[in-house]
Amino acid sequence: MRKPIIRLRSNHGEIINNVNLSIELDPNIWQLTSVYPKPSITNKISFIQWNNMQVYSDGKIILKSDSENNIDRLYSSISDEQEHRMLFWEASTNSKSWNKAHEDSLCVPRDDFARILNYALKRMGFLSEDRDDLLTFVLPQLDEVDAAQTQKKIVFYFLSPDFYSTAARLIVHPIPQQIIRFYMIFGFGNNEQNISTLDELNIAIDRTITSGNSTNSGLVVHEWGTMFMSQWHL
Repeated sequence: MRKPIIRLRSNHGEIINNVNLSIELDPNIWQLTSVYPKPSITNKISFIQWNNMQVYSDGKIILKSDSENNIDRLYSSISDEQEHRMLFWEASTNSKSWNKAHEDSLCVPRDDFARILNYALKRMGFLSEDRDDLLTFVLPQLDEVDAAQTQKKIVFYFLSPDFYSTAARLIVHPIPQQIIRFYMIFGFGNNEQNISTLDELNIAIDRTITSGNSTNSGLVVHEWGTMFMSQWHL
């Protein structure tokens, strides 16, 4: 899986203190390969946790490092960055089930993929910053594999919230007022595949939308990630 990023934001104009966030992966599906910034706790395989964060209304995250543990390390005078805009994790895939297109996969013309994906993300509630980040991450992967653009169709599907919550369990304290988690598997389609309708797209989008929590914490959590399948058996 590639570049799941998590953005945190306060939506009531005040700093939210003592925010803790952890991700626990199902090791049968994914195994951690990269994490940034340095987590407070990790087993480097399936669990990461960032503690005591300050979250601002503009999306700034302050993550204070444990200076006592940094005294004896190389270049000890260079401190870890405390100000961030996202939490990042990435994992290798242990399951081969991704190699086959999902029964709920959608198919769209390659020329329309960016517009359609932006539409889907906007309906899900992602801000323009997240939409631009995701699109500029996804589109170059297609061009790297097929620079001549001989492949004219894109096939993709969104993981259901229930499956994603099981495969990558997210725990946040305080309880967020809103959580949006988006994960997309995508690849090239074949010439025989039918183009999906707008109704089919909207149904797929609606399946990913979760209701807000009955809390006034003001904490907003947005996460997105993708997986590109260069060889997808349809």
